[in-house]
Amino acid sequence: ILLWAAALVLHKRWRSLLLFAAMVPGGMLVNSGLKMLVERPRPALPAAVGSHGFAYPSGHMAAITLFCGYLVVETFRRTPKWSWRIAVTAGALAVVTMVAFSRIYLAVHQPTDVVAAFLLGVAWLGLCLSGSHRLVCAARSTTA
Repeated sequence: ILLWAAALVLHKRWRSLLLFAAMVPGGMLVNSGLKMLVERPRPALPAAVGSHGFAYPSGHMAAITLFCGYLVVETFRRTPKWSWRIAVTAGALAVVTMVAFSRIYLAVHQPTDVVAAFLLGVAWLGLCLSGSHRLVCAARSTTA
């Protein structure tokens, strides 16, 4: 995530950097707040890997949904080629799906933790895109 942000700074893509910061770290703050609000414990099954903190919603799932969602949004904004759009979307869905199944397989989350994190990520992405669109429209109307 830091490398991506550094690349955006290097290429002076300030609007993309602002959207990235709102989407990914902002979404993770919302995820952490929801974890503290719900305080759902992790599954009682012995986990294949060490885990800590509350389970609902899954932080890994939220993070990968937010990051991959941002990449899909940027692809649609930057390229008109449908082949690239489809490839990036398919790749993002594959990665998100693999992370979802891995969290359940490793017994660190219940399926509802993973689904909630995915839905939270998608909703946050939509909210950020809506806000970004409103800001751009407002800026254009004041300069016109």
